[in-house]
Amino acid sequence: MKSISRYLNEAKRQRSLATDAALSQELGVPPNHIFNWYNDVSHLNDEAAIKLARVLKIDPLELIACANYHKVAKSTKRRQNPQKNAAQRKFWRQVYNKAARKK
Repeated sequence: MKSISRYLNEAKRQRSLATDAALSQELGVPPNHIFNWYNDVSHLNDEAAIKLARVLKIDPLELIACANYHKVAKSTKRRQNPQKNAAQRKFWRQVYNKAARKK
């Protein structure tokens, strides 16, 4: 599964954007959001994932699944219920794999 930073770099490359600020304008989000997504401080919400998917011309579900998988994987360290988190990670990986195969 790709990381969100790989998708962000691909969007910058496809649109010939030199900076994260330019990408933030393209996506209509504040520049600090881009920084936070790159550094895994926060995660793409569904709206931002859809905007990024449109820029990349891919199925939005692929990005939504990827973002949710990484969010659940990161929260595993803080949660008390590892079985629930494992089930959620498995679900989002399956969704991601189906969406990525549609290409």
